[in-house]
This record gives sequence, C-alpha cells and structure tokens, in this order.
Amino acid sequence: MIIECKNIIKKFDNNLIIKGINYKFEEGKIYGLYGLNGSGKSVFLKLICGFYIPTLGEILYNGINLNNKKEFCNEIRALIEKPSFFSDLSGYENLKLLANIQKKISDKEILEALEIVNLTSEKDKKYSKYSLGMKQKIGIAQAIMEKTKFIVLDEPFNGIERETVTRIKDYLKSLKDKGVTIIISSHIKEDLNELERDKILEYIKNGGKIMMLTSQNILNVETPNLNTILAEYGISINFGAVFEQDTSKMLQNAPEFVIADVSASFMSKINMAMKMCFVDAGNIQFQNEDKLNELGVTYETIASTSSTSFVRTNFDIQSYSRTEQD
Repeated sequence: MIIECKNIIKKFDNNLIIKGINYKFEEGKIYGLYGLNGSGKSVFLKLICGFYIPTLGEILYNGINLNNKKEFCNEIRALIEKPSFFSDLSGYENLKLLANIQKKISDKEILEALEIVNLTSEKDKKYSKYSLGMKQKIGIAQAIMEKTKFIVLDEPFNGIERETVTRIKDYLKSLKDKGVTIIISSHIKEDLNELERDKILEYIKNGGKIMMLTSQNILNVETPNLNTILAEYGISINFGAVFEQDTSKMLQNAPEFVIADVSASFMSKINMAMKMCFVDAGNIQFQNEDKLNELGVTYETIASTSSTSFVRTNFDIQSYSRTEQD
C-alpha cells in the first residue's frame, strides 16, 4: 500500500499543528518519525489513519482520497498514544474481541502475535492488572496480528524490556521484506537508531555507494550510526582540515577526503598571502583491498588535490607547512 500526503495542514481552532507536509510512504519500507514531545507526531499519525481530517490538503491511499468518501482504510492497523482495552477482560480476550470484528484471523494468529511481543505467559491476566510495558505489548500485538499492509506505531517501546524490543524490531523487519509499510514514531532518537543503521547498510549491500562523507554530516546528531556502519566496513575517519596550495584542486573529483564547504564561506578561507586554502574535512582511511573485496565494498573517489596538499588533525601546530604528523 502506498500512502501519499499532499500539502497536509491541520489546525485546531487557531493553532497550527501540521504545516504543509508532502510525503509518500512506499511499500516495503520502515519509516522512523522522530520529534520531541508535542511536536505533532501523534496528530500526523492520526491524520494518516483517518482519525482526523486535514484542514487543507489530501491523503491518498493507493491514489484514492478516502476522506472525501468518509471512509477508513481497512489495511491500516495502529497503536497511537496510550493503548486502551477493556479492563475486566484478559489480554487474549481483548485481542479475540478485536479479531471478531473483521474475522480475518484465527486463534493461531492471535497467539503468534502474543508470542512475538513476549506476552504469552500473561495472556490470561486481566488487562487492569497489566503493567505499562505489558499494555504497550498488547497494543503492538493488536496492530500486527491481522498481518495488514500498513502499520503505525506511536512511541511503541515505552516500558518494554530491551530483549523484547529487539524481538519486535526483528519481526517488523521481516514484515518489511514482505512488502508491509511501517511507521514508528519516537521522541527518543535511540529507539530509531537500529532501523536507521539497517537502512543504510541495506543500501550499501545492494551496491549503493557512499558518495559524500563530510565532517558536518558525520558528526550530525541526526545520523549517529554512520561511524558505526563505516567501521563494519573497515573505514575510519579522522576530522581535521585539508591544506592545499592550489585552490582549483579543491573543487575537482576525488580520493580520500571530501570537501565540506565549497560555497562563498569556503572561498573566504583562502589565505592569499600564504597561497594556501583549507577546508573542514574528514580523512577517510580504508582497510586493505583484499579485506574490502571480502566485505563486498566499493568506493569512489570524491575530491582530488595536488601532491602538495595534506590533512591536519592536530591544531596545536601553528605552521602552514607540512609536518611529520600531517
């Protein structure tokens, strides 16, 4: 299933919560939605599920605007905000009640979902006796048990032990491979790190090349896994500055470092008196060719310099001349 958001705006009274979102969620992918509490994540997910109607814009489900028809998409299952079930029924009884609405699954699928979220031993306990983590688990179970094409999970891992979180993530990744689309939101970036890491690794293993690595984006808090991923391929990075006597060489195609800034601010860094320019950059170091071949890694050069250029990571040195450490 493909869900496309076109210029989505949502207001409550005079409060603008969602402003002009344009995005297409494609089949067989896991999307991480990161933002602080109160940033509008839950509102956006409710719009996708059809619980809210956009103030302006439209949401298309496989090309159809169901809001105009006042219909819900029956291929979406969701856990949004705190799960709520009948307190006097057991976890299993609550799931059975939900399953009876569309009658798409049997007891077998319900029990499988409980097993995935590690709640089998507590399935007959009344919901009112569940802890926060157990309530989250039953919420996830109801979202996955009917094996639909689109799953939305809003802050799903609150209160759940790490072992079970890993188990659930592994299952979600298996669903992705079957063409299911999944959105996971969190205000904690670490909840999404593993999914982000897997996405980049999948890109590399499928033949994708890392075309640009700059010290800015490597150190960016939004991509905390990049160094970890590179390390798996025998690649390490030292941050520093590249010194180059020939300015034009800094703008050509390339080997072991990447230009970080080639804008006006880059040009302003040229030291005309020393006939030397320098840019913020990362010196990329690779394992030997045999090891890279074993790992199935390829890389392309990105920035070239003259034979007189050098990378400096130790800025206690004041000289513009090359030293043994450079």
